Formats: sequence, structure tokens, C-alpha cells
Amino acid sequence: FWLKLFLVQSGAQRFLTKCIRRYMGAVLLTPCYCCKESKSLPIPDAPLSVSELHEELRKIQFLPGPAAAEEYVKLAWKLRSSTFMKPTEPSETAKALMAYLSTHLSVSQLHLNVRALLSTFWNVPVIEGTQRESRQGFTDPAIRAELTALVGSPPFQIISWTKLRQLGRIPNSSEEHQVTLQAALQGMLDSGEKLLDEKGNPTMQIYMMSHTWFTRGHQPDGTYNAALANPDNDERIKLKSLVAFGEYTREHHGRELWFWIDYLSIHQESIQPGIRSLPLYVTSCSSLVVCYSESYETRAWTLLEQCLFTAISTKPALTAISCDGSFFPNMRANTGGEESRKVLLNPTTGILSDENDRATIQLLVQTSEELWAKGWIESPAYWSGEEPTYNARGNPKYGPGLHGMHKVAWEETEVMVRRLQLTPEGHIRVLVRDAKSGLETLRIK
Repeated sequence: FWLKLFLVQSGAQRFLTKCIRRYMGAVLLTPCYCCKESKSLPIPDAPLSVSELHEELRKIQFLPGPAAAEEYVKLAWKLRSSTFMKPTEPSETAKALMAYLSTHLSVSQLHLNVRALLSTFWNVPVIEGTQRESRQGFTDPAIRAELTALVGSPPFQIISWTKLRQLGRIPNSSEEHQVTLQAALQGMLDSGEKLLDEKGNPTMQIYMMSHTWFTRGHQPDGTYNAALANPDNDERIKLKSLVAFGEYTREHHGRELWFWIDYLSIHQESIQPGIRSLPLYVTSCSSLVVCYSESYETRAWTLLEQCLFTAISTKPALTAISCDGSFFPNMRANTGGEESRKVLLNPTTGILSDENDRATIQLLVQTSEELWAKGWIESPAYWSGEEPTYNARGNPKYGPGLHGMHKVAWEETEVMVRRLQLTPEGHIRVLVRDAKSGLETLRIK
């Protein structure tokens, strides 16, 4: 009798749950920070009017920070509409939400919103048309970029390598040469460009640029003069490197490069909101490109960018171009003797121009540690060489045997490095260095 009653009740509960979900509409999957298992949060699929939005916002303002962050994230998911293949303008209600957040959101609440939104990012769907039998597809960065703006972060903004070539310099954010990802995609469609190639790969690649500025705006008296800050030198070596990288990628890989660069992608007159949103910007980028100079590996912010990108991007790898002849001092060799990896250093011990940034560095390092490897397509066991992945034919493939893959460990965890070199003729080539002999070879690919 009790078994029959249990089965009847269980069946009724499952039926009722299905009915409720069908009535409520879409389901938002939100995993916890410590694992990839998800809990289902029902989201009504009926459009939200501006007046209904303001009613929701009035309720949220009385909630404690973490609870408010969850509600902001629910609103963001409900109001998002744009995708990589179908970029659209935000609705009037979405615009009203972003306008409200731009004037009512504190930096501390923004940090909570960023953390809460990140916990949902691993379930963002893939770009339509990129799925294959042997792969899961490319996660849609346009959805992530739109959600970023809908929780109160400054918009994810980028610039094309062709625009940099046209300008002949890296512009400041105040000049507004940067565009949103939605605008970039729409511009490509309007000009007749394809967003996917014949194999279903995105033709756009977005690189986050990591670098140390050649001149800084921080003054000895503790003040900051933005007019004195310049990320590039008089020879404009970074600009030349990025443009040559764009030309190289178009010619040899058939991709169009876009760049997220702090100097133009974060509002330089109000940098804290952009800094707190760094984890969200990372997840909308395809890869990290380091413009290396001598002080790079000593600075807290550049160490953080390596750590953060490795933790929550799709794989533990970066691309690097030397801007002054120097390079990472902590390179390591693969089993073939080629220097192809480096170790991560602790960002909290790095040098800062403004010591007030130390607390922000620590918060973002904590985010990296808690979300380590959550976005990787392959598992840490694959990258460490412990377990294989399998292709469509079922054949095993082992990773490169990197150290410290299961959790970040300073001076132990390794990341793959693709080293590029700008030649005197202004071309980009792949530089391969033999660890034992020191012999360096330039290759096209």
C-alpha cells in the first residue's frame, strides 16, 4: 500500500512539475560555483513591460545584496534577445533596465551581479550552425555580451584590426571608435560578410589584449592624469603588432580579428565598473593575446589577466608577441624540447601603480580560483595527459601533459603559449625556440 501510494504521489508530482514548467515557459539553468550541476529556475516567457519592470525593481531594492543579484540575473535572462547569428537591438524594457542600473547600481552590488551571472554562463547555448558530431559547438558570445550589459556592467566593446590600421594608433575610450559586439556583427551582415565559414566555424575571433602601458597616468602625489597615459610607445609597436597579427590571421586562417583593449574598451574616466566586469568580458573573448614587454611578468594586473583568462576561458592557452625583444622568463619545454608553455605567478604579489587596487586584485583572484576550469571544453585530466578525449571515430587523443591542471597553483600551473614574432618587414611569424640549444626558428604556421 505504501509503495503504491508513493508511486502515485511521485507520478502526480512529476506531472504537476511538467505542467508548471510548461505554463511558466523557459527554464534558466544556473550551476553552482563549485560544480557544473544545474538547478532549474522557471522564467515566464511573457514579455515584460516597462511598468512591470519598474515594479520588479522596486521589490529588488529592498533585498540583501546576494538575493538582489539573483533577481537582477533573472531579469537579464528574461530580457535578452540577441544572438551571434541574429544580432538585434535591445527591447524598450531592456533599455529601461540598463538605464536604471547605470544610475542606481553600486560597485559592490555590481560585483555580486557579475558573480551571479557568471554562474549561469556555462549553460549559454552554442552559436547556431556550429555544432558537429565530434564537437559541441562554439558558445554564443553575443548572448554573454548582452547579458553582461543587462546586469549593469559597461557594455562589452571591441575594435577591429582593420579599424586600428585605418587609425594608425590605439585610440582612447573617449574617442568612441569601439563598438558593441551586437553592432560589430550587424555591421558584418550589412556589408555582406559571412559570420560562419563553410565548416561552421565563426569567421570572427575576439582577442583580449593583455599588456603593460608604456606611460602611465599615476602621479607621484597620488593623483591620476589620464591625458598622460599611453599604452603604446612612439614607434607604435603594439599597434603594428596587432595589425600584422590581423593580416596574418586573415591570410593564413581565414578569420577576422577583433580586439578588446582596456585603454579603449574600459571607460578611462570611470574604470572601476569595467574592472569589476573583467570576468564577464573574458568569457566573451575567443583568446588572450599578450603584447609582452620587460615589466609584464611583474605587474599585478597582467598576472591577473593571465590567471583569470586561463581559469574561465575555453582552454589553458594564450598567444604572445614580444614588443621589446624580451619574453616570459619562466618558459618550459614540452617533451620534444620546444619551449611551448609557461607557469602562472601569483597576481596578489605583483606590482601596482595604485595600492588601492590590491583588494580588487584579491577579489578577482578568488573568482579565478573558485571558477577554475569551469569553461574549458576539455577536462583538466585531458590537459594534464591523464585521460584522453575521443574524436568522431572513437580514437583517443591525449593532451600536452601540463602541470597543475586540477586547481591553480602558483609557479606550478602551466599554460600553453603560442609565441609570435613581428619581423623587420612588418610580418607576423610563429617563433619556435629549442630549450636546450636556444636555437630560434620562424615559421609561417
